[in-house]
Amino acid sequence: MLRGLLCFLCFPVALSAGVIHVVPGGGPGGNGSAADPFRNLPDAVKAAETLRKRQPGEELTISLAGGSYILTQPLRLGPGHSGQAERPLVIRPAPCQRARLSLGQEVALDDFRKITDPALLARMSPEAKGGTGRLSLGEIGVKLAVPRNQFSKNDLLEVFHEGRRLPMSCWPNHGYARMGAVLDKGLPPSREGGCFLYQDDRVERWLPAMRDGGVWLRGFWRVPWTRQAIRVKEIDPDRKTIRFAESIGGGIGSKYGKAHAGNLGEEQWQAINLLEEIDMPGEWSANPATNTLHLWPPSGSAGEKLLVCHLAKPVIEIAQASNVTLREIDIDGSLGHGISIEGGSRVIVAGCRIRNVADCGVFIAGGSGHLVLSNDISETGREGVRFTGGVRKTLTPGGHRVTNNHIHHTGVHAPVPAITAGEGRKSQTVGNIVSRNRIHDVPNAGIVFGGNDNLFELNEIYRIGLGSSDLGGIYTNSAWTARGNIIRHNFIHHSLNANAIYMDDGSCGSLIEGNILWKTGSGGFIGGGHDQTLRHNLILECPRGMHLDSRGVSRDYSISNKGFADDLASVPYTREPWKSRYPALVRILETDTRVPRNIVMEHNVIAGCETAIRKSGRPEHFKNLVWRGNVELPSAADFIDEARMTIVFPPPGKGIPATFQVPPVERIGLYQDSLRKEIPPRDLKALREKDTSKPFDSQTDIDASNGR
Repeated sequence: MLRGLLCFLCFPVALSAGVIHVVPGGGPGGNGSAADPFRNLPDAVKAAETLRKRQPGEELTISLAGGSYILTQPLRLGPGHSGQAERPLVIRPAPCQRARLSLGQEVALDDFRKITDPALLARMSPEAKGGTGRLSLGEIGVKLAVPRNQFSKNDLLEVFHEGRRLPMSCWPNHGYARMGAVLDKGLPPSREGGCFLYQDDRVERWLPAMRDGGVWLRGFWRVPWTRQAIRVKEIDPDRKTIRFAESIGGGIGSKYGKAHAGNLGEEQWQAINLLEEIDMPGEWSANPATNTLHLWPPSGSAGEKLLVCHLAKPVIEIAQASNVTLREIDIDGSLGHGISIEGGSRVIVAGCRIRNVADCGVFIAGGSGHLVLSNDISETGREGVRFTGGVRKTLTPGGHRVTNNHIHHTGVHAPVPAITAGEGRKSQTVGNIVSRNRIHDVPNAGIVFGGNDNLFELNEIYRIGLGSSDLGGIYTNSAWTARGNIIRHNFIHHSLNANAIYMDDGSCGSLIEGNILWKTGSGGFIGGGHDQTLRHNLILECPRGMHLDSRGVSRDYSISNKGFADDLASVPYTREPWKSRYPALVRILETDTRVPRNIVMEHNVIAGCETAIRKSGRPEHFKNLVWRGNVELPSAADFIDEARMTIVFPPPGKGIPATFQVPPVERIGLYQDSLRKEIPPRDLKALREKDTSKPFDSQTDIDASNGR
């Protein structure tokens, strides 16, 4: 108490103005006034907590002078920083300035020492020997943890130069190598990992690394939507084999290999973090065994500084706080999230630029009424935004909103969606809104969701599935109980490796209405579920307009299936409010749950598609399909503005029936507000490029289940 009072007495000027001033610098000093600002951002945050205790109802702003604030620990805000609904705590830059927050250690390039060890030089590529330097990480207070046998993101370091992520060494530099054949899938009862033939003698260059820090390979070992890094146990140059230190679920080798034995010879993989594979300026590798960083400096960077990030923590961590606003801050450089929000209510992240973090841009765990508004989020290791909110047992809404965000080039370390809204069964994600975002150039799905009563509307999603397969522009795999979700008026396009809207693994109870789906693998893809309505959608130039399958028959989507039984038992579906909200769920077990029922596809316009609807299964499985009022047209030309790469609607009667409900095209995607002054142009050249890759048809996975 005495300490808090002394802190309060140190900055009376800041109190009277309602503003705490801070400037970059990192040292102690200042009282938070305009004349004598804090030199340290954590000091300003502590002062804000003290002020809140003394005058909780006052307006309070932490004003950041322009520049870079390099943090050595997360900036933490808790309940004591909470404001009131009309008077939140606001952290923002001073007028007409930009403030950048990063979590890491600044390192001068001059601190790297020339490599003279003959053993290390013998391992290096000839072009790298002259310029690559070596830094003892202990000199900057960093101790690397030895990675586990498996890791799915960069668990070692991130290294940045002038706001650009420097690449960890990798072979091949672009794309992937391929297996020769799988000799051992690495399945129980064997305790060893899988073993495969390699096809390039370059592998044998890595034998010294096996004795000095280890070798990790990253690849799509079984299915084309999961990429994992696994430690190598043995390289045998005589047999040309690589064996892993640990097995993975299902073993290595493609799920779709010949006779499903994993001998396809097309599994893709890379070698990562090897000194031997530093072969261009900017590349680096880190050795946990010796706690060293090797780097070939970027061109023209002599005398400059790097940011080395080693803490798997968020730049800003907000826990159990309410009425806090982060506005127009640049956030980058972390091995964790950009911003983490746990619990609390009405935290606003608005107008920020979040990039170059190894995990999510914004991560929200529970709470209520949080708002992610008009941010630019890119170059994240995982999702741009990931959130949960709401209570499923009572169907209490979370009330989170994710709107007007530009999210692109995410999933750098793992092929994950741009936005995850409570993925999976039992997800505590109820009553949230994801709207008017622009999502593009991501390796996996645009939006993945679970839970109930969520709204996904007016989003533009394109160029997805660039590093993974079997995915959707908007995707769920949440079984029987994730109902009441609405997918409305979205524009999903130019993603032939994705199904536009994908209701996978028996998902049920969604309304899919008024969407524009152009040049995707399938428009609507219903994978074995029930009670789905697809209406008034415009589907253009897709190989398949719609897809419906009865995979539940071969996969036993019944109450005897533990996954589905557990899903049903996880909610009180026979009691209120569930009983009134989802009456079809109450009756779920009255008929054969393996066969899709109450699937309604009506009043859709399907133009220029190779097939209007593909039914995968026996004809009798689709007797409950309602197909009515749909219009099939041989050409989509009347709907396409080639110059602007967008959609137009001809007058009623020319291509579309008068009963078709035209979506509000002009409202889809980003909009201007006080935070987003301009709408960034789309890359029309990229949209016009012909996709020469071989798209993955999700029917392949069904065929594998059926033994075809």
